[in-house]
Amino acid sequence: MALIAIVLSIAAVAISVFEVSAMREQYTASVWPYVAVEKSYSADGFTISIANKGVGPAVIGAVELRVADTPVTAVGSFFEKFFAARAADDAYYAEENVINYYDYRSGDASYSVLAPGEKSVLFGLPWKTNRIRTERLVEDILAEGVNADVCYCSLSGECWTAELNKPLAQRIEQCPGLDDSAPGAVARD
Repeated sequence: MALIAIVLSIAAVAISVFEVSAMREQYTASVWPYVAVEKSYSADGFTISIANKGVGPAVIGAVELRVADTPVTAVGSFFEKFFAARAADDAYYAEENVINYYDYRSGDASYSVLAPGEKSVLFGLPWKTNRIRTERLVEDILAEGVNADVCYCSLSGECWTAELNKPLAQRIEQCPGLDDSAPGAVARD
C-alpha cells in the first residue's frame, strides 16, 4: 500500500512539472510580438515604418535608419547633406526648397513599447503638389541603399532583430542597451 502511494506521488509530481512547462510555453506564445520593418507607398506618400504584427507587446530596443550604411540621426540634416552632395551635378537638387521641415515625417521608436497592431513611422514623405518631384526624390533616396533595423524583445525576454528587405526576424540573445530600466523591460532569469 505504501509503495502505491509513493508511485502515485511521483506520478503527480511528474504531471505537475509537465503542466508547468506547458503553461510556460503557452504564456510565451501568448505574448509573442512579431515586428516588421516596412516601406510602403500609399495615396498619402511614402513611409518606412515598424509594425507589431504579433499577439503580444514588443519591447523596442534600438531602432536605426541608415542610408548607404550611414546612420541617419536627424532626418533634416540627412536631407541637407543629400541635396548638397547632388546640387553641383543635378539642377533638381540645386533648386531652393525641394523639401523643408514641413514636408517630411520622422520618428524614433527606440526604447519604447509597441502594442499588437500598432505602427510607428520612422521616415515619411507625403506626395507634394508636384508628385513627380517627390517620386523622384524617393527613388533617389532608395537608390542610395536605405535600410532600417529594429531590435525588440517579448515580455518573456526573447529577443529578435528585424530589418527592412529581410522577410524574417533573427533571434538574438539580448538587445544592446535594453536593460531592466527600459520601458516594459523584463528581468531575465
